[in-house]
Amino acid sequence: MKGYIALFMIISSILPVTGATMEISVDSVNTGSPGLYEKYELYLHLSDVSYSNPFDPDQVDIRATFTSPGGRSRTVNGFYDDYRSRDQWKVRFAPDEVGQWKCRLSVTDSSGTSRSAVHSFVADSSSHHGWIRASGINPGYLQHDDGHGFYGVGMCYPWNVTLSGLEDLAAHGANSFFYWNGTYDKAGNGGGTRLIESMKSGPGKYDQHKCARIDQLIEWAEQTGVKMILVIWPHDYLADDMPGGWVERWGRNPYHEITSAEAFYRSEEAWEYQKKLYRYIIARWGYSRGLAAWQIVAEISGTDGWVAGDTVAANQWTEKVHDYLKTHDPFGHPTTASQHGHVANDWPEGYRMVDLPNREIYENQGWPVDTLNPLRSSIQNYANIAGSLSAYSKPAIIGETGFTFTPVKPGTGEYTHLFHNALWAAFSNGLAATPYWWAYQYGRLVTDEILAQLRAFSRFVTPLTLHNVPWKKADVSGQGIDAYGLQSDNRILVWLRTTDGGDITGSEITLNTATAGAYRVSWIGTWSGRQISEQIIRSEGGALRITVPDLPEPHPDVALKTHIVRDR
Repeated sequence: MKGYIALFMIISSILPVTGATMEISVDSVNTGSPGLYEKYELYLHLSDVSYSNPFDPDQVDIRATFTSPGGRSRTVNGFYDDYRSRDQWKVRFAPDEVGQWKCRLSVTDSSGTSRSAVHSFVADSSSHHGWIRASGINPGYLQHDDGHGFYGVGMCYPWNVTLSGLEDLAAHGANSFFYWNGTYDKAGNGGGTRLIESMKSGPGKYDQHKCARIDQLIEWAEQTGVKMILVIWPHDYLADDMPGGWVERWGRNPYHEITSAEAFYRSEEAWEYQKKLYRYIIARWGYSRGLAAWQIVAEISGTDGWVAGDTVAANQWTEKVHDYLKTHDPFGHPTTASQHGHVANDWPEGYRMVDLPNREIYENQGWPVDTLNPLRSSIQNYANIAGSLSAYSKPAIIGETGFTFTPVKPGTGEYTHLFHNALWAAFSNGLAATPYWWAYQYGRLVTDEILAQLRAFSRFVTPLTLHNVPWKKADVSGQGIDAYGLQSDNRILVWLRTTDGGDITGSEITLNTATAGAYRVSWIGTWSGRQISEQIIRSEGGALRITVPDLPEPHPDVALKTHIVRDR
């Protein structure tokens, strides 16, 4: 390559050139050394580089290899940012180790490859915990990169996201939300109403207004601690001729210039464009601790390629996208994907492919409903799905649920009870996150009472260390109650609810324990998330026999956590 690269960072110096003629001057956008998991952004200005499409890595390929103080190497790709005519080449990175890092850049165009000299910078400590991934001890739960636990608490917030909205979710204990790469986002100053690869940009180029909108959301996610799950392909944009009233927005997807919606999953030409799209997405946002996961597709069963096309090809495509993301994302974000929420839409092939098995529940779509006791049958639906997904030994989630598709009327006390029960049934049957309710700030279905229950649950679950304990299903029983829980050798977590919805005070339960001894039993009010009382109970014959104490207010449910304090 003939030309130069100007690289701006905080240190003022001139680095020598290796290889072809490349000149690198160093300044900085960071105010001091970056902390762990904080953005370290390099700005590159390229001169005399040959290209017609700056987004095409076949024309301009930028790579940066970062070497940690301990000698580990991580290579990230650069990308082109032209929001508001910036004409800026960038590399984004976040360090995960304290100390001196080294970085070396390479740029390839049609004339060859140039490499920079080695540059170094120092990463400081921080209070951040990093990206999330499956636990190495209990693969059914999530943890941060530094080993701190992460239990997902959140909602679907698919468009019209605001900073105040994320702050409100954070204030109510949320740590994650789903956002769609869609065209409904009117809060995005125009860019939100486009796809990343939009009709305005055309295939093979990326809409810079939309990308700037996601930049904004990622920054807000880091600021508030409410991580984004980015839905790359919502079903609407892969639907063109769907029966049954599905929304069809294939005409707003530039891939309609390349192939049909029906053939999308098996189109080789579309796949070549997609690989570059996923590379760009990873390069621009993969660094961020504000990104929780990649959702490959939402409701693949609502797309032409599934319904009218070839389900085998659709499954192969899902696995192909998963493999690409896992191979090329240097920060290791997990993947997920879903079918829609009908009871018939079980997807074992999908659960085996992705990192986070994801099943939706919309209870008026064929799910069992006891019209005399709909709240109890709803609990059983969530419990059964949570139990079946846990069989995959992965962190499992319910990625969409609720909305108006419930057996009780939204806006009522019963609806709040149904939401409350879904949180506790999912948790006590082994899911790695709360069911993600559809949808926050959408039709005001999510009332203050709903948010209060999210906060109460978060208050209970956040201090728990679920990720580093080998939990199994608890052996718990009682008369006139439904009981679900998790159990290890010396710890038990249980949620109890009366079958008829009456006050649970005075109910008797039996916990069959693995270890004889004395146990400290802490009673938790599920409607407040706070401890009510505590007692010491000795196991007899390998079992704890317990009576629910008086509650401050009558409620149908209560939780307890217990651990052994003295061996017999």
